[in-house]
Amino acid sequence: MNVELTLRHIDNPPPGFKEYVSEKVSHLSRFGVNIDRITLVAGDEHTHDLDRRYSMEIVVMSRGQRFVAKAAGPNLNVAADDAVARLSRQIVKHKERRKERT
Repeated sequence: MNVELTLRHIDNPPPGFKEYVSEKVSHLSRFGVNIDRITLVAGDEHTHDLDRRYSMEIVVMSRGQRFVAKAAGPNLNVAADDAVARLSRQIVKHKERRKERT
């Protein structure tokens, strides 16, 4: 499984962030899907208020099937957790649809 991480407008990511996200997305393979490639794009959304907001987009390619999840949160870890949770629901739903067809 190839994991690519891109940081946009983030100069200093939290220590261990790449390992944290890699561990989170590696759990997606437990659903029995053969994952070819995972692309992660983390960004700092420039807002005019005092609260910082981070976004995370995860794209999973699996045998021609593409799963995409986007999330935002007050820090990178929260955004990553939300995006992985959304991907999990998408993959489970996809597997259920495939079982219904057979």
